[in-house]
Amino acid sequence: MNISPITRRSVAAAAMAGGLAVAGLSIASPASAATATPSSVVLPSCPDSYVCFYPFKNFGGHQGKVKDNNPDFSKMPHTTSECHTGTWNDCIESVDNQGLLCTVYFFVDASYRGAWHSLAVNNDVSDFGIGFHDSSFNDKISSNSWCTSKPLG
Repeated sequence: MNISPITRRSVAAAAMAGGLAVAGLSIASPASAATATPSSVVLPSCPDSYVCFYPFKNFGGHQGKVKDNNPDFSKMPHTTSECHTGTWNDCIESVDNQGLLCTVYFFVDASYRGAWHSLAVNNDVSDFGIGFHDSSFNDKISSNSWCTSKPLG
């Protein structure tokens, strides 16, 4: 399943345009648009060329980051008790794409399989349930790839 990304810039544009459709989703009012990336949320620093991810909504918890394709997040350890798996597999609720060239794709299964969402360069999602209207994606990411919309596996 491919769901077009909601971004800070596109949500702001929709709010200013009075609720126009953005990325295939309707924004009912400027007030609802503000929930995509709450103004009270401070976005932690994510280095250029990386996508950063967090175990909690609103970029909470210890930051993880990658800059390459990663077929299996279960091989990426998370050393705090924030992730029940002890790895980044199925332990991501918010993301920030600071890649230099292209969109990053997140998949619910290892080896770039299963449902996926994309996130354009210089955009973030503080909460999948709000930003992508897909709370079922919280704590389900198992792989990522860059610059392609097709499953690689």
